[in-house]
Amino acid sequence: MLGHDVIVIDPENEYKNLVDTVGGSYLNVSINATQRINPFDLPLPFKDYESHPGDLLRGGIINLIGLFKLMLGKVTATEEAILEKAIVITYSLKGITFEDDDIIGKEIPVMSDLLSVVETMEGGNELAQRLEKYVSGVFGGLFTRPTNVSLGEGLQVYS
Repeated sequence: MLGHDVIVIDPENEYKNLVDTVGGSYLNVSINATQRINPFDLPLPFKDYESHPGDLLRGGIINLIGLFKLMLGKVTATEEAILEKAIVITYSLKGITFEDDDIIGKEIPVMSDLLSVVETMEGGNELAQRLEKYVSGVFGGLFTRPTNVSLGEGLQVYS
């Protein structure tokens, strides 16, 4: 109402009626939900902030590595290096590089794209097996498609 962005983590679905009344985004974080968030999405550059080519991609890669550490459990230094290289390759196959990380008009990779790259890498076999459940396994529905909810400004509620 006052121009502030608000993000709510709502494990008991208490904010659904508020979003329905005042507007905003309500994301049901569930395996069977139809709403999707693609963790490979990169943000648009901040207004009034001087950014350099590759800044957004670097930040995205750091965030993805953090997410994968949560998703995959223990990640060795070798696995992290493989994962970082695979993420860079995955983005570059879509034309998103450190030299040009502008996402306008480009297809954003999804988890299955990363899995395809990891499977071809030396030493990536075990990582690929652990990623598989997030592509076609029991958790396959959540992060395998492009984002289909508005993650812009305003009220965002994650159940």
